Formats: sequence, structure tokens, C-alpha cells
Amino acid sequence: FLATTHDITNTDFMAGRYNFSIPGNPTASIVNQGTITAQTGGFAALVAPGVRNSGTITATLGTVALASGNGFTLDFYGDKLITLGVNDSIAATVKDVSTGQPLSSLVQNDGKLKANGGTVELTAVAARQVVDSVINNTGVIEANSIGTHNGMIVLGAATAASKPAGAPTQTVKVSGTLSAAGNKKGTKGGTVIVAGENIQVTSAQIDASGRSGGGTVLIGGDTGGGNPNPAVASIPQVQLQPYAVATASNVTVDAATTINASAKDAGNGGKVVVWSDGATNFNGTITVTGGTLAGNGGFVETSGHVLNFAGARVDTSAPYGWTGSWLLDPYDLTIDSGAATAIAASLATTNVTIQTTASGSGGPGVSNPSGSGDIFVNSGISWGSANSLTLSAY
Repeated sequence: FLATTHDITNTDFMAGRYNFSIPGNPTASIVNQGTITAQTGGFAALVAPGVRNSGTITATLGTVALASGNGFTLDFYGDKLITLGVNDSIAATVKDVSTGQPLSSLVQNDGKLKANGGTVELTAVAARQVVDSVINNTGVIEANSIGTHNGMIVLGAATAASKPAGAPTQTVKVSGTLSAAGNKKGTKGGTVIVAGENIQVTSAQIDASGRSGGGTVLIGGDTGGGNPNPAVASIPQVQLQPYAVATASNVTVDAATTINASAKDAGNGGKVVVWSDGATNFNGTITVTGGTLAGNGGFVETSGHVLNFAGARVDTSAPYGWTGSWLLDPYDLTIDSGAATAIAASLATTNVTIQTTASGSGGPGVSNPSGSGDIFVNSGISWGSANSLTLSAY
């Protein structure tokens, strides 16, 4: 099932080239308020300048796609169902077809999207008009694993590097539930990726856990922003994905957010990365534990040139294996009482490595203004576990 406001030439259609290159009304939108169910292994896609789902869209072992753009290519058999136009952008204020009012987000889900064993994608080209967010999820997105078919959830917007010159900040908002879990016996967790210029995660439950192994959650970039820190390069989960993940400029994750990429039965914990090229504020809870029967703990990285993690809690423990690691690598860092409390609490359940890797200008309260790659320990840290704390200043 495909619903779109765009057109296709007769020649392309008859030749099987699904290139929807003829844009429709630049302010148009598609709104789903009902139930759309594709056949098993099929797809359900909504593509327009603005898209909103408040109903339920299902494509088991297939793809559910909500996309904002002026043109796109549909590929039934490739790795990516919807490919938006290169350098495309939405210049007009998009109207909600059901209310007649401007849409606050180019792509919005406050309903339920389900593609268990498949992929759910929310993607948008750059907005040239100021909007509350380019992508906003407040509903439920579910792509749980079925057998060996691990689910994937992708929320992808333009970044500072890919947006047109003069375009406003491209914000992605995430709340509600994102589940790419392996809930059945023998299944592993899937993958959740959130990419955009400015990412705000609020009261979200993100689950990529699995009965036989944890999955992957990447918010704002892959490990090291695509260049893993040598200090942790030997950890299996640190290896990069087989595809590039765009880096964010700023990421905020609030204290009510939980991220889980644990192994539940027998298996290793997965990988969780929260990354930005600018300021990263992480105050949530990340769990990437090893299985209750066997397996090692996973890997967590929360990094940014300016880093605040005073409210963070990280657990990479493994009752029958090796405890995993939490890496923090800002430009420079002052460990005040809040940061010391977060480190001490997490040392009960994870190894912690703080390594400043480059010099740069810092921010007040969380970094050394000189930007020289220093670590200042201004508050005591004590813990009683066998886990290690490593401080390595640039």
C-alpha cells in the first residue's frame, strides 16, 4: 500500500521505474486516522510534504514508512523502500488535511506503527520554514524480532552537514515507545537509530533487548561519531555498523527516559551510543546487561564535545560473565558533585572510562573553558565493587 500526493510519469510507471518525480501541492499532507494492514512481507508507506499517523499501520516482516519530501523513488526489492530526493527540502508551511491547521512536524506519529520482523522508517528532508520539529514521535513504534528476522526502527532527519544553507535547526523529538526487542525465546534485539541535527528524547522507553542477546541503539551517531576511541576498540560491540550513521549537533536525553539493549536469558549485552558533535546532555538510564544464565555485559558511550551526565545511570553488569563498559569522551571535563554521584552510582554496575580525546572550547559548568583536554576531579568518588574507573586526560 502506498499513499502519496506526488505523481509519476506514465512512461516510468509502465516501465516499472517507480520514480515519483512530479511533486503535488507543496503544502499537502496525508493523515491516517484508521487502520492500514499490508500483507506479510509487504509494505505500507505514506509520502507527502507532511505526514501524520494517529491510527494503526501494520506490515509484519515488511516495512512501514512515513516520509516527508517533494519527490521519491520506490524500490520494492532493495534495502531501502523509500529514497527521498537528494538536496530536497520543504519550503512551504504544510497543512494538516484533517484540521486545516499548520502541521507542527513534517512527520508525526501519535498512533501505532508495527513491522515486527521488519523495518519502521520515519524520514524527512530538511524544513526551510521553522517548525516545532521535523520528526516527532509520541506514539508506539514496534519492530520486534521474529525468529532470525531482527527488527529495525529508523528516525532520520537532516543534520547540520546535510541541510541546505540558511535552513533552521532540524529537530527530532522522541517520546512514547520504540521497541525492537527480541521477546521470544532464541531471539536477539534489533536496531534503533535516531539521526538529526538536534535530537530531544523525553520520557521515552527504547527497547532493543533480546532473549539471546542485546541489540543496538544509536542516538546522534555511531561509536566515536564514526571514529571509535582506541581505548575501547577491542570491545566487540564497539565496531561500527555496516552503514554510516549521521552525527547530531546536539542531543538531550531526560531523566525519565530508559534505554535497554540487554540480553535476558543467555547472551551478551548490546550497544548503546548517545553522541553529538556539540553538547550532549544525558540524564537517563541505560541497561545493557549480560544474560541471567550466561553472557557478558555490553557497551555504552555517551559523548559530546561538551558533556553533562549528572543524572545518568548505566548498568552493564553480567551475573555469569564479564561486566561491560561505559565510555565518556568529551573535549574536557570537570567532575563536580553531580557528575561524581553519577559515576559512583554506576560503578556498582559498570566499568567507567573517561577519556578526553581532543582540545576545544568548553561550556560553563561542565567543561574546562581552556578546552585543553583536561579532567578536573572536584568531588570525591568512592565505590565498593570490583569495577574499574579509568581517567585519561588528553
